[in-house]
Amino acid sequence: MRRGSRIVALVLGATLVAGWGASHLEHTEAAWSDRETANATLAALKLERPTISSCSIDPNLLALTAVITVVWSFPPGYNYVQGTNNRFTLQRNAGSPAVVTPAIGPQTGGSITTKWTTGLLSSTLGATFYITLQSVEPVAQATTWTSDPATATATIAALGASTSCVAT
Repeated sequence: MRRGSRIVALVLGATLVAGWGASHLEHTEAAWSDRETANATLAALKLERPTISSCSIDPNLLALTAVITVVWSFPPGYNYVQGTNNRFTLQRNAGSPAVVTPAIGPQTGGSITTKWTTGLLSSTLGATFYITLQSVEPVAQATTWTSDPATATATIAALGASTSCVAT
């Protein structure tokens, strides 16, 4: 009987171990391969650059400072707001360009007149100013899309002897 008892005990023990192990298995939805596909259409926004129609640089009578005037417009078909959807940078000679907030005049027939007064002695010593203007579209917090720049170069000779401003 001992041998029969051992076999029964062994079978019962194996059943208990198998039952305990099976109760600790967890169901999973993991798969080794997935053949799903997806299609999407992407659209990209290309901001058109503003247009600079004219620019000028005028020394004052004392030849200490000068006034740069730029007449420009937003691209046709855009409902942009001046001051919100545009960015100007101004660079003097070989200095670093700086984002500037110029005095923006009234909008007349789609054209906007913008003026800067240059730094002290610009007219006396002469200088070249590089101006860029871009359309700006705020997309998300701290993210902004910008257009290619419209540019102008304003030059004043020493003592205000001659001036030129060319929009490109």
